Amino acid sequence: MLNQDLFDSLEAQKIVDTLMKGQKDYVDERLEKRETMIVSNGYAWTRPNHIDTAFASADLFEYKLQLAGQTWGYLEFETNTEK
Repeated sequence: MLNQDLFDSLEAQKIVDTLMKGQKDYVDERLEKRETMIVSNGYAWTRPNHIDTAFASADLFEYKLQLAGQTWGYLEFETNTEK
């Protein structure tokens, strides 16, 4: 089995930067909600939405909005990893 990279170094760095942006947006909002709401524990479940939104905004991959069950939305990303 060949060991080949799925992404080149620039793509990999962009992915890491995008993950960090999504995480930062999530943490910033959690901190804001902790200060402005009496009950804000439910925001713990929004982390993936912040990361999905960061990736959608970065325009790295094609994506489709999908549902898990009846209410939980998420983005399904498509990438061509053949080189």
